[in-house]
Amino acid sequence: MPDFSAPWWSIDDAIIWVASADRASLPKDYFWEPPEFDDYAYFGGLRELELALLEGEIIAHASIDAAPVGPVHESFWSSMNFVPFWSRSQWPVVLIHSQDAFRADALLDHSEPSNTKVPDAKYPEGAFGFYRVARDVTFRRDEILERWTIQTIREPLSKTAPKTRAKRKLTLKVEASLAKMTHNGLSLARDKRGLSDADIAELLLERWHDEGDTEVREFEAVKKQVWRYYDRLRTLANA
Repeated sequence: MPDFSAPWWSIDDAIIWVASADRASLPKDYFWEPPEFDDYAYFGGLRELELALLEGEIIAHASIDAAPVGPVHESFWSSMNFVPFWSRSQWPVVLIHSQDAFRADALLDHSEPSNTKVPDAKYPEGAFGFYRVARDVTFRRDEILERWTIQTIREPLSKTAPKTRAKRKLTLKVEASLAKMTHNGLSLARDKRGLSDADIAELLLERWHDEGDTEVREFEAVKKQVWRYYDRLRTLANA
């Protein structure tokens, strides 16, 4: 959990803070207990933090490809994927790696191999590459608290209008799934990989069905959320 006595927060602590809707309950002794894990809130918080990085609203420090930790320019994050995964904690942790793979001799950190091949002079058919990894990603505590203030409380999901609540849930469901989905071994988190919005909507509905999700969702509504997801990425890329 975020330690309010520490001047720096890890990206995982920052996401928990951004995703939590009870930030106003911060006690005077600066001890804050995060709520129970909520997947919609978590992926919404991750998305908020990622957008803030892309737009330069906050500055992260990180080690890129085993280099010393230092400030990272906002343009760098547009080439990276933010991939949550669970270890032993209740809340996920985030692996941040490049969208594209690189030759082994172009990187120092070989901890994240790719399942796609890259051109290699030694191998005519190409060789499996590696992803560039960002580690030890941290933020200044004061910058996070200034951007997501203690007084900034989200409207609880249960108090919003039914249509708004359903739309928000679907938006977060699409974002959460696309963050983890691949097509022919390539991530769909930032690129449609030649697929149409309808193709991706079908893949999402199939994925949710296979996961045992029995909620009925209209195909056109899912397709519209897919278009909005990638449209936001295009807008950020052209900013």
